[in-house]
Amino acid sequence: MGRIFLCFTVFSLFAACALGESILDSPYASDAVKTNYVRSVNLFQERKSVHGACSDYFIVPGLIADKTRREVVLDSFSTLVKKGDIAEFYVISSNSGHDYESLFVTFASPGDVARAMEFIGMPRGISVNPGKFRFWSKGERACLFVRGHDGKETPIEFFVMDAQTGKALSQEGFVFLGDKWDETGEKFLPDTTGPGSIAPSYNEALSVFDTPRLAMQSDVYEKFLVGKPGASVTNSFVEIVIRPEDRKGFPEKRVRDFTLRIGNGFFELEGCSSRTNLSEVMTILGNALKERQDPYVSVVWDEDVSLSHLAAVCGILEGPDSSGMIKIEPPAPGLPYFKAFLPNKDWRNRERRFAQPCELVISKGGSEASLNVIKEIWKDDSSIRPELEVKRIDGVTPDNLSELLAKNGPERLPVLLVFADPSDTYSSIAAYVKSAMKTHGNLYIFLGGVEAGSDAASARKQNEAEHGAEGDADEQ
Repeated sequence: MGRIFLCFTVFSLFAACALGESILDSPYASDAVKTNYVRSVNLFQERKSVHGACSDYFIVPGLIADKTRREVVLDSFSTLVKKGDIAEFYVISSNSGHDYESLFVTFASPGDVARAMEFIGMPRGISVNPGKFRFWSKGERACLFVRGHDGKETPIEFFVMDAQTGKALSQEGFVFLGDKWDETGEKFLPDTTGPGSIAPSYNEALSVFDTPRLAMQSDVYEKFLVGKPGASVTNSFVEIVIRPEDRKGFPEKRVRDFTLRIGNGFFELEGCSSRTNLSEVMTILGNALKERQDPYVSVVWDEDVSLSHLAAVCGILEGPDSSGMIKIEPPAPGLPYFKAFLPNKDWRNRERRFAQPCELVISKGGSEASLNVIKEIWKDDSSIRPELEVKRIDGVTPDNLSELLAKNGPERLPVLLVFADPSDTYSSIAAYVKSAMKTHGNLYIFLGGVEAGSDAASARKQNEAEHGAEGDADEQ
């Protein structure tokens, strides 16, 4: 272990020299930034001299981690942002290039910060991945503080405000991720890929930490603004101090996993005395919140549950998931995401869709199914909506469904709309869903039939009603 640590330290020293050349020779770096960098290099040498022989410390250019105190300190400096500017990041690395929308820049690399957090005992988390239905990052929390020249520590969230309320964000800590390593397990991807994020204000997968809020970048852009600059003087040297959140008086781990099983007339959940109702389920999950835990809930169901009951339960779960009271996990293999049962009602009508994915229509009982392939036909540039040409494929089975979707589905639209009888049980569609998900993971289950609306003939009539018959005559 000692030889490995020594080799890593030697490598880090060479890395510091290389980074020093880029910063000290850069025409874009201000004199203050260069001065801050020299200070960080001197601190690195001082820390090695004082603590280098002690295994309780992890020391690399730009940071020091103390295993006994469970504390990581980053050498950083405040940026040029001013009150009211967009705050996409709290802290970025010096090679990020996003300092125009970040409060602080650190001389430590994202990979070294991740290593330091594991050194003080933080387990790796799991980053968001919307493509796999992971909308909540998962992991233990850490708190970040800004320590200025006077030694005073301020929670880093206090420097960012919500544009809607004009108030600083509450201190909720950050989810430690640290999971983005290459296949060798030696290279931390955010070092060279992504925005160089240490701590963002939105959900960023390529980062060391993630915000605990449900905050997709497109949804919160311009919502989180700089409340006050990171220091009274720009380019001022500061320390970013990182510690695991204080769990004193609460369970050791914040993350708590639950599996909610939806049965035919009952629910099962860890902590419930027996098969129970949904009210008791929510009470158990609420009690976890009181213990300052994050309930991550995997939702599964029996195949004899009716589709209407499943849709109703999923509708009840949507609110607590959106608010963060619970965090719904990605679906189990072969099952759809719970929001598949909560489709946009407007999409039942073809005229109201922004695109035309395939429609899978399953008969009552699931013995038969057909696939509607819908082609948009734009007659000319002046058309306000396309005509829809529908091709129906009968004889669809779970065995040939994935092949038919791959062959007939619109390119770059791996979405499927499923129409089934609400009184049927999940067993009537289970095999179709499992087959479809091989190629079309994004599927939406409608209870009842499709509102065809715009086939080619009805679209033409609609066009005549809106623009008169002369328009069609001119086109001919």
